[in-house]
Amino acid sequence: INWAKNLGLFEDYAQLNSFEKEPAIDRDTLFVPALSGLACPYWDRSASGLWSGLSLETTRWDMLQSMLEGIAFRAAQNFEVMNHFITLGNTISIDGGLVQNPYFVQFLADVTGKKIAIPDHHELTGLGVGLLAYRGLGLGELTMAESKSRMLDPAQTNSKAWLKKFEIAVQKSRGTR
Repeated sequence: INWAKNLGLFEDYAQLNSFEKEPAIDRDTLFVPALSGLACPYWDRSASGLWSGLSLETTRWDMLQSMLEGIAFRAAQNFEVMNHFITLGNTISIDGGLVQNPYFVQFLADVTGKKIAIPDHHELTGLGVGLLAYRGLGLGELTMAESKSRMLDPAQTNSKAWLKKFEIAVQKSRGTR
C-alpha cells in the first residue's frame, strides 16, 4: 500500500476505503503482490509483482482496488496452507494497519468465506510482542486490557472462481524477476 502511495496513485489512505465498481477481479483486473517475490506457499524469489487485465479503460482506482484484493487473495492462500496443519475455525481474527480499511476486510471475509474479527486496537501483534519482551527482560508481568472485536460476515461470492483467476495470475508472475 505504501509503495502505491509513494508512486502517487493516491494521497490519503481513506481514499481506499470504498470503490464505486464491483470487485476488480470480476472485471478481470488483478494484482499479484510479489514485489519481493512470493512467500508461502510458493517460496519463489523469482516472482515479481504483476498487474493483469489492464486496458485503456483501466483507472488508477481499478489498480488500487485490485491491489487490495491481491493482498486479500495472498492472505487467503496462507490461511489455506495453515488449514492443512490445523483446522481453522469459522472466524479469523486479524490485526495490523489494513484492518482499518473497510473494503479490504470485507473482501477478505468474502474471499475466505469466514467471519473476520476486527479488534478495537489494530496493532495487537506488536503489543503482544512488546509484552513478551517486557517479561523476557525480567521486568515482571504486564497484562493487556481485554480488546473488543467487531465481527464482519462474509457475503455470498464466487470466491472459488476468484481464487482460480488469481492463481493463473500468480503463475504468470513466477520466473519474471
